[in-house]
Amino acid sequence: MAQEIDSIMSRISRHQGVEGILLFNLDGICIKSYNIFDEQKVKLCSTLCSDLCFRGKSIIKDFSNGKLEMIRIVTDLHEYMIVFERDYIMFTIYKQNDILSQK
Repeated sequence: MAQEIDSIMSRISRHQGVEGILLFNLDGICIKSYNIFDEQKVKLCSTLCSDLCFRGKSIIKDFSNGKLEMIRIVTDLHEYMIVFERDYIMFTIYKQNDILSQK
């Protein structure tokens, strides 16, 4: 499993514009990080994303029978992708200018 996670994070990190990746469990505990934050920001980001995921799943469950798989947040400077897979959450930060130049 660890080798598969390393492979996925390595592949994602090679995409243009990727500034960092966090992988954490459903309790908000960081398992791996790539090129991102200091320890305090990692903990804060993991906790906030975990909370957002649980709230998002609850909302989706209330409105449909669907399953929440991804949350995408776009700001002027960055795009944040939060992906749910099994017992893990992957949080990726993209630099917005690099994303726009790819289109």
